[in-house]
Amino acid sequence: MKKLFLLSVFSLSLVASEISLSLKLLEGDDAYVVRQNNLKAELIFPYHLYLADLAFTTRKKAFYLKGSLSLPIAQENIKGEDFDWDNGVPTFYSNSDDEVTKYLDLYGELGHKLTKHFSYALFLQLQKSTHTWRNLEQIDYSDNSLIQVTGTVLSYEQNRYDVGIKSDFSYVHKKYALTLSPAISYVNHEARDNHLLRNFYTLQANHGLAMKLTSSLSYHHTKKTKITLAYAIDSFKDNNSNMEYFFNGTTTPYKVLPSSYESLHRYLSLTLGYKF
Repeated sequence: MKKLFLLSVFSLSLVASEISLSLKLLEGDDAYVVRQNNLKAELIFPYHLYLADLAFTTRKKAFYLKGSLSLPIAQENIKGEDFDWDNGVPTFYSNSDDEVTKYLDLYGELGHKLTKHFSYALFLQLQKSTHTWRNLEQIDYSDNSLIQVTGTVLSYEQNRYDVGIKSDFSYVHKKYALTLSPAISYVNHEARDNHLLRNFYTLQANHGLAMKLTSSLSYHHTKKTKITLAYAIDSFKDNNSNMEYFFNGTTTPYKVLPSSYESLHRYLSLTLGYKF
């Protein structure tokens, strides 16, 4: 994987007209809700992740092609949460140490700059992540008892594929540029939740539209270098999906329940760009 990444970096740098390196903070969470008659459960998988993002852009007249790769470099200690209700009354609550053990964000964009103030682009994006939960603490509200389990209790694997369109509206003044970039994409999302203590796993497939809004302020230090501060919000929701339950080692679900999925991510980034 490391050799492939370095080879890709070298190959892209040969054709790039601009290269940039970003440091990003990703905050937010992914969550799903599943229901069975009067029972309801919600699991929340949070993020407080620091990312390094490497991007290349090549231009041909008014058109440009951009590619980027984001990988994690550090994260904060946070808790994943599991809520259970019966007829709206809380029955169980648990939390666990949540670690993002895998994360990858690949992005590609083909754009057309119409004027100094406006451009539009088509984009593809792949995001992969795995949350691993350890050291469970569970409260049973029926008798206020506490259960503690050490070690790994759950792993939650996600693949998300986006196909979308975005636009950039820029106001330029001397060396500064203020840009607002709305985007909309169609999402195909797949998730597998491995319940390691209970000998089963679940599969959930979600589809729908995601909305993203990015605001950025750029300062062109020289003709070749610029610094950009950006903030982005990415929101996706599917309220009408199914969750399939499988015993470990099997491929036929033993039950299917109605479910929903929601994702809200916030990105704060600082980017240094260089033009060749």
